[in-house]
Amino acid sequence: MTDKPKKFSKARWGILRDTLLEQRSSAHKHSGVTRRPTGAFGLVKTEVVVTSEVDKNSHLIDYVYDNIEVRLRQRKDDAFVLDDFKISNEHKIDNTGVICLWPAEEALTHFCVKNSHIFRDKRVLELGAGVGLAGIALAAMGIAKEVVLTDGNPTCVDVLQENLERNNAKYGRTMTRAEVLHWDRIATGSTKYDVIIAADCTFFKDFHGALARSIHQLLAPRGEVYMLNPSRSGSVERFTRCTN
Repeated sequence: MTDKPKKFSKARWGILRDTLLEQRSSAHKHSGVTRRPTGAFGLVKTEVVVTSEVDKNSHLIDYVYDNIEVRLRQRKDDAFVLDDFKISNEHKIDNTGVICLWPAEEALTHFCVKNSHIFRDKRVLELGAGVGLAGIALAAMGIAKEVVLTDGNPTCVDVLQENLERNNAKYGRTMTRAEVLHWDRIATGSTKYDVIIAADCTFFKDFHGALARSIHQLLAPRGEVYMLNPSRSGSVERFTRCTN
């Protein structure tokens, strides 16, 4: 019985992959959501850049989707950085955004680029941005008024800011920034956003209530929220109950 939710989760993501790639569904071939350095769906073309510009535990990856191309620094797949865990423990925050690009972020990137009209002239906030592919690709379209990338892990935010600066020439009139945001510490009077996006942010059930409240506090009147989350052992269903 313990394997049943995992099978459902894998099946859902398999169906999503086939839908996005316009292929016929074939449930037996899907490997599910795993820790992969460049996503899992193959929606975004990737190429590792050979360079000495970054530290030995990181690499630069070019991500290309349609006419959008961004270059991001992220951890190598086999890297183990003790400081990542020290900072995670110190700030009582997970480090999942540091270690790789998760498949949901790749799918969110696809959604944002294909539905660019949603973001035109809007102030956009990404929660739990990780390495920042979706938000930076969105900023690179140059159509949003502002794109703000956030994460609760300061290591993630340092990487986000670096990645924003690395792609700065592509944003046109779109303003960008990265900042630390803890879902349980949203200040009264915080900036409101027209659109909030998030990928794979419902994994930890202990954060569901804080996530729901932060969205409520940060969303502008008549604003819109777009979240892509795999359901791991009912995680999405539990989060949905928190929003009622």
